[in-house]
Amino acid sequence: MQKLIYFTFVVGTFALFVGCDDALDIENIYDYDAEKVWNDEDLANAFLVNLYSDVFGNWDVTLDEKTQQLSGIYWYSDRVTVTNDECKNWDYEKIRLINEAITNVNEGSLSQGVKDEITAQSFFMRAYTYFYMVVYHGGVPYITIPQDRYEDDLYVYRNTTAECFDSIQSDLDRAIELLPEQISPSDDDLRAD
Repeated sequence: MQKLIYFTFVVGTFALFVGCDDALDIENIYDYDAEKVWNDEDLANAFLVNLYSDVFGNWDVTLDEKTQQLSGIYWYSDRVTVTNDECKNWDYEKIRLINEAITNVNEGSLSQGVKDEITAQSFFMRAYTYFYMVVYHGGVPYITIPQDRYEDDLYVYRNTTAECFDSIQSDLDRAIELLPEQISPSDDDLRAD
């Protein structure tokens, strides 16, 4: 009797998978097709919203435990060591995504107004991200293109602190140039309380 149940289970499972030939053909949701994203306003804005989440994150619930003089760094004996990575800020993954937005949005078929808004916001986020990297480390490599890890030389020179601040200023100026003086509220922002 057990052999019959086992045989029925195996045959049923096999039939299930044979009957569903598309079952394993699923879209990789962790990868995106740049051509689709930068030619669709909703997808481009979704990419931008994801950048905002990466760059600004959520409010740190432990912020009250940190002293103002230490700017958010818990301090105790032997705090800074060679292997301690809590006092480091290397956000080059975010920088790569921001650089992709700046580069790719202008290659898409979106309206110029949408392109300008996404580009301006991306310039601001790049300046913001680099500002905190410079606060932690002084001069850092200021990368302005999305690097390809297989084709590009990833050993780039480290800019001086002054060069970084000049680049931050330039990014902010470009953001100011591209953004409208006032953004009209959308219907979603006008809902009654």
